[in-house]
Amino acid sequence: MPDFLTDWGDFRDGILGITLGTVNREQADIFNTLLTSSPPADPNAQRERKWAVKYRDIDEYLDALSTIANPYYQQIFYMEIGTADYSLLLTNQDIADPADAAVIAFVDAFELIVKSPAVASAPQNGAVEVMEIRAVGRST
Repeated sequence: MPDFLTDWGDFRDGILGITLGTVNREQADIFNTLLTSSPPADPNAQRERKWAVKYRDIDEYLDALSTIANPYYQQIFYMEIGTADYSLLLTNQDIADPADAAVIAFVDAFELIVKSPAVASAPQNGAVEVMEIRAVGRST
């Protein structure tokens, strides 16, 4: 449990490093913590400014003996995070700079915490790899 809480904290810090907003609340089946009720100070911290995180499952097999093929292997998934900090974009592009320290910290934490849907059938697996982080504008 302490390792999970540390990893989760790194994931939250990673999100804060690439966004302008505040994390108001976090919840998992094991905790539900109010972190702040203060609004973000930056006027650009708009929920419509998002990062679309593109990632894929990188576990080829579901078992330790490599005999059961993973049906999700190399499948692509997406996750969106609001209040994106667009100052982290590569020049004249809509992709986050993969060499930026905040982006690197987020990717490391994301790949540690986020699991593929394959974990439903093989909980020991589910490793993912971030492919890109793209700036998008959405009203949802």
